[in-house]
Order: sequence, then C-alpha cells, then structure tokens
Amino acid sequence: MHKATLAALTVFSLAGCTTAGPFVMDVTQEGSEIIVKRCLIQANGLWGTISTKNCEIKALSARK
Repeated sequence: MHKATLAALTVFSLAGCTTAGPFVMDVTQEGSEIIVKRCLIQANGLWGTISTKNCEIKALSARK
C-alpha cells in the first residue's frame, strides 16, 4: 500500500511541472541598439506558480 502511494505521488509531482519557451520577455532600445531579453518559462501546475530561467540578453544593431 505504501509503495503504491509513493509511486502515485512521484508521478503527480513529475507531471505538475512543464517548461516552455524561449519567449521574449523584454525589448528596449539603447542608442542605436535594440536589447532583447528572452527566457524559458517554467509553469508548475501543482503549486500554481510560473517562473523564468536561463535568461539570455542579446543586443541587435538598429540601422536606420
């Protein structure tokens, strides 16, 4: 009985967390450059939380 309960809890805890992305989080302009910040989004359905991880910032040249 305890093994079945432990197995069920393990399955539910692993199924509650998903990672999606990368998604663009922010776009700003500094002088002649465009700064793009993108991150992976992690949603935890078990706890109802959303967090970001592995953020990456890139600077792109904005030519006129």
